[in-house]
Amino acid sequence: MNKKIVYAIGSTILIGVIFFISNSVQEQKNQAAEAISLAELPAAPFPQDPESVALVVKDEKTNQEYLSNQLIVEFMSDTTEEESLRIVESAGGLMLQRFTLAPIFLIQVKDSGDGVVAKKIKSTLMQNPQVKKVEFNFLTTLQNPATP
Repeated sequence: MNKKIVYAIGSTILIGVIFFISNSVQEQKNQAAEAISLAELPAAPFPQDPESVALVVKDEKTNQEYLSNQLIVEFMSDTTEEESLRIVESAGGLMLQRFTLAPIFLIQVKDSGDGVVAKKIKSTLMQNPQVKKVEFNFLTTLQNPATP
């Protein structure tokens, strides 16, 4: 075999090995960089205040379950939305949703998950003459009529 052909084949094999090794090294660098960038991501899409996460609590009186950090507040019909929001804020709540044309609001309170703060805010709100009714946000389930 001709020396030039052997040299050409050897050079081609050497270039192929170098190319393969450089691709492997680059791939490992990319994987390492991706692992580092994933490690830097926060665990949740946004930071959560533990007191803003609702937990399920059982009411001792009714034995019904409710969300620990939510209340449903109904105001007197002559109470404006601005007044309602001010009352909710002053009690330590945040309005999440207005339900109907009647002044009924779903509010969120900062609670550690046991419902104690929600009970205190419920009591505080009921003392305001502009508040008609305050209830926990009770959970309800519908039974499938086909299931006994």
